[in-house]
Amino acid sequence: MESRYRQKIGSFDRVSPPRSPEEGFLLWNDWMEARADWCEDFAHRTCRAYRAVDANPEHHLVLSDFDYYLERNSLHHGVDYRRLMLYFDRFEIYMADDFRHVPTRALLGNVKRDVERGRTIAGKKPFQFHLWIADPSEFTPMRQGLLEQLAERATELGADVLEFYTYKVHDWRSSEGSETLMDGRPVFEAISLKANPSMQRRIRRLITRLKLAKTGR
Repeated sequence: MESRYRQKIGSFDRVSPPRSPEEGFLLWNDWMEARADWCEDFAHRTCRAYRAVDANPEHHLVLSDFDYYLERNSLHHGVDYRRLMLYFDRFEIYMADDFRHVPTRALLGNVKRDVERGRTIAGKKPFQFHLWIADPSEFTPMRQGLLEQLAERATELGADVLEFYTYKVHDWRSSEGSETLMDGRPVFEAISLKANPSMQRRIRRLITRLKLAKTGR
């Protein structure tokens, strides 16, 4: 896919890309459009390569990103998610707010904003809401009742899929001054579902409630 930007300049070794919109709106707009073209080309090639190996339609390809990234994607990065959704099966936003200090009312407002925006991008395809059950900074369980409130609000607003997250692979990091990777691991007893029967019960009760609400019972 040859971008309009490349068509205009001929060769990249003859010009440096703009660093900000202040260098000229038309030039910056062309640069963002070129980046959007490259993203779409990458998505098309990647999804086609995956489907060549796995054509099972039940195995969804998910386009995912942070909640805060979407507000500046097209203007500053040239990433147009609506164009990319042509090649993916569902869209996901994951919410990683500071659950320790942000008031519940504000968190529920963020859920509303993210789900509404995600549903717009997903269009007729499923929208997946990705939610931490542990604080992403300190690896402590979300306070009692908050997980249920956030998940229920997301489904009420139209989230088709919920994904719960405890920690990431790269959270297995060394602490400062540590010589071994294991010294930097998260506190699994606090956030692992396997090691946390209380959190397991909360998740099961939440799933039961959501299923009943969906069936109208």
